[in-house]
Amino acid sequence: MINRAGELTGDGFEVRELVEDLTDDLAVEPWVVVGEEAVERLLDLAVPWRDAIVGGGLLPGGMFGPRFGDAR
Repeated sequence: MINRAGELTGDGFEVRELVEDLTDDLAVEPWVVVGEEAVERLLDLAVPWRDAIVGGGLLPGGMFGPRFGDAR
């Protein structure tokens, strides 16, 4: 699943996609229960913090993945 260069093979990529899709499906329910308005408010509060932390170099940019349903 990983080649000698440490990169995902085709099979590795497929397994990664499957795991990502499954974890997205399992993680969505709490957000549905909270509701869109509360989620948008949380994003309004959290995104500037995330941007400042990543922009300041404290954490690598790739640490924060795409939003649910967005292309990886």
